Amino acid sequence: MIKIGFKETLDINEEIFENENKEEEKIFSRPIDSVVDISPRVLKNLKNAGIETIGDLIKLKEEDVLSFNNFEKRSFKEVKDKLKKLNLSFGRKIVGDGAER
Repeated sequence: MIKIGFKETLDINEEIFENENKEEEKIFSRPIDSVVDISPRVLKNLKNAGIETIGDLIKLKEEDVLSFNNFEKRSFKEVKDKLKKLNLSFGRKIVGDGAER
């Protein structure tokens, strides 16, 4: 084990955190249909609700998604399961987004 000072430890942790945020930002800004493999019907419902990116989707609360027109519980489960495979979930705050949900 290599001993480093407290300042170096903070710098390393900060760098790791920044790299993780950059990776998340790449995923969040991607179009929903390029990342999540969901049925065309569900995709159409999401787009009709104004959901274009992964970030748009995960910022929402579960109850918001369930309130979309023509969005059934089965459709919700499909989306939720796909997000879970990506280690994502609803109700997520996105750093630097400025939108509070």
